[in-house]
Amino acid sequence: MHILQIFIQYLRQERGLTQESLADGLGVTAGHLNKIEKGTKGTSMDLLIDMTEYFDVSSDYILFGKRKENRQMFTEIDKRVCKEFA
Repeated sequence: MHILQIFIQYLRQERGLTQESLADGLGVTAGHLNKIEKGTKGTSMDLLIDMTEYFDVSSDYILFGKRKENRQMFTEIDKRVCKEFA
């Protein structure tokens, strides 16, 4: 099993979601999500982005198991950088 499938399943179960409820939240079918969790189907970049937003985790976490750290700090830094280069 690829780490992607492990972490999608882990995040879903950690939040007490069924495949059906997560699929509804992501706008895909439960069958589609089931295939992703089993590793028989990949995920599109769009769906990966939707998952990161749904679970409020980084793509690094879903793909590699690395959690967001210091999210607030990076958000503040991003805001300052955007102001300086706007």
